[in-house]
Order: sequence, then structure tokens, then C-alpha cells
Amino acid sequence: MTVMSVGQKLLNASSNNNLGKYPNPGMSMRFSVRVGATKDLGLWQSCKNLQLELQYKKFAQGGDSLVDSWLPEKIAYSPVTLERFMEKASSEKVRTWLKEYVKAWNTYPHKPGGKPPFTDVTIELLDYQLIQQRRVSLSF
Repeated sequence: MTVMSVGQKLLNASSNNNLGKYPNPGMSMRFSVRVGATKDLGLWQSCKNLQLELQYKKFAQGGDSLVDSWLPEKIAYSPVTLERFMEKASSEKVRTWLKEYVKAWNTYPHKPGGKPPFTDVTIELLDYQLIQQRRVSLSF
């Protein structure tokens, strides 16, 4: 017997226990978004522009004017765009998280030793049965 996640159980119940019987190509992939270790922001239909760029700094090497050397400088992430259908439960999760995040940004400078709120975000690519295929973790 296959162990199902909560999302799989809900999707299975809404499809009259036909989950996985016939993959609908138009609805086959989903993205799960989790903030930090515990905050689940639900399922998303699209994830665009998930890229990173390794940036290097060019410098002249000790007296040799014919050869340039390169040192890694930083990693730059592009803005990620997530799109989804409107769903009341997921919308409420996202709205609550955004309120908490903005509140943390507004209050951190006023607290002694306060730090800006950085967070880890995990985006998972799920197949039509909501089984993880790929995973990427970002920090911002």
C-alpha cells in the first residue's frame, strides 16, 4: 500500500479515489512551497525564472598583463515567480505568512539586537500523484 501525504489524500478524495489512474497532462505538475521548516504555502501550478548566476571578478595577475584571472565573487538569484489557482485555504496561508513577514521587517530595527527576517524557502516539483521529483532550497 502506498503511503499518501495529506495533499495526496485531499486530492484523491476530491477525485473520487481516482488519483493516479489517468494523468491529465494539463494538470500533471505542481509545485509545493514551504517557508522555513514548518510553514506550508500550498500547491502552485507554475514556477518561473528559477535561475542562479555565478558572478566572477576579473583581475590582473601579478605583473602579467597578457593574462586575466577570475575569482568567484557571489551567487545571484533571479526573482522567482509562482502562479496558482485561487483557493481559499492556500490563499489564507499565503496572506498570513506575508503579514507575519512584513511585520517582522517593520519591527526588527526597533528591537535591541534585532536582525532582518531571513528565511529558507523550499520549492518542490511534484508529479501528477504529488510525489516529489525535484527540490530546490533558497535563502533570502
